[in-house]
Amino acid sequence: MGKFRFRLQALWKLREATREERRARLAEALAAEDKLLARRDALLAEIATSERQQREGLGAVDVDRLLARHRYELVLKAEASVLDGQHKALAPEIEKRREALVAADRELRILEKLRDRLADRAAQAESAAEAKEIDQIASRQWLRGEE
Repeated sequence: MGKFRFRLQALWKLREATREERRARLAEALAAEDKLLARRDALLAEIATSERQQREGLGAVDVDRLLARHRYELVLKAEASVLDGQHKALAPEIEKRREALVAADRELRILEKLRDRLADRAAQAESAAEAKEIDQIASRQWLRGEE
């Protein structure tokens, strides 16, 4: 008997490539999420720093400077709000990509299990054929010894 050859190897490779592509797409979405969250955290830290500096301000109050700082904080808060909206919009896309990866992984595992079962069957068939051949050789030798 020849060596086991999985007839669906091309399909297996295709599904493996699909899984890897979906894994990469999920990684891209997660990286975008990380970037958004990092930018939002930086904005919130900057807002907190600005508010702390405003509270700690000593001496005479410069109204123009106070207004400029307030406007700056409003711009930062608006940008943080936009980033929050983008994050909320990105969340379903991440979940969709995660589900697509899980589905691709499941499809690949099904083929892997099939390949393993077929390889086991082929190995058992080969073992049975070898045992049969050995039995035949032994019976021939026994018959020759009897003659």
